[in-house]
Amino acid sequence: MKIQSILFLFIYTVVNFTCIAQSPIETKLPEPVHVSQASSDLAKYVEHPVSYGTGTVQIQIPLYEIKAGNMSLPISLGYHASGIKALGSESWLGVGWTLHAEPFVSRSVNGNKDEAGNGYLYNSRISMEDGYSPEYAYKLAVGETDEQPDKFYYNLPDKSGGFYFKRKRGTGIAYDFEAITCPYEPVKIKFTPTLSTEMDIWGEDGIHYRFGQGQAFEYTASSTTGNIITAWKATEMISPQTRDTIFFSYNRNLISNLNKKREILYAAR
Repeated sequence: MKIQSILFLFIYTVVNFTCIAQSPIETKLPEPVHVSQASSDLAKYVEHPVSYGTGTVQIQIPLYEIKAGNMSLPISLGYHASGIKALGSESWLGVGWTLHAEPFVSRSVNGNKDEAGNGYLYNSRISMEDGYSPEYAYKLAVGETDEQPDKFYYNLPDKSGGFYFKRKRGTGIAYDFEAITCPYEPVKIKFTPTLSTEMDIWGEDGIHYRFGQGQAFEYTASSTTGNIITAWKATEMISPQTRDTIFFSYNRNLISNLNKKREILYAAR
């Protein structure tokens, strides 16, 4: 009788384990969000800056300089010597060449876009440190929630860098966050992506840069991810002393990339 009980328990365990093993969780990988080639090329200068340590040299051809009071905006052509990626597309200037003109902000989307309902800014859990649960792990696996913040890149006339949005833990409020520059730079960033598409940055010299006013931005559109803003164009550059202002205006164009099956609506001078 004892041997029969042990045998029955063993058979039940094997059958039960087999049933569970036949129902795996299908993970949902996020679709890549493509940006315009110009934004992608300019982000290289943040990820791979000119450095004696890396051997990346500065190749730049000055073209013109706009001056307004105590402000100046240099315009130049630049070539980044970090190399050319396989299957990478070329800009209208040629492979590897970039036009440095107006200030801009771009971003690399990690997982879901931050401001989406299932994005990083709406995730009140933030990380597994708040308590593990199988339900939460399942939502992460299938893309119903996100723990990865998007990375943003800014390019100003005198400097460039990156930043993330740091969520305050456990509040559950999508706009309860602050911008953290990485590496650290003494710039002030004001942006509420869940409420507005406009962005403001104050440089170390106090110059105020305004981005995205009047829908001056690039976005990638697809049938599955919807519209995702991938770059913000500068619309104003304001002096803190004299209030002199450099204005930027753009035309709207639609580019269809058949290879990537995405459409990028972008602003160009």
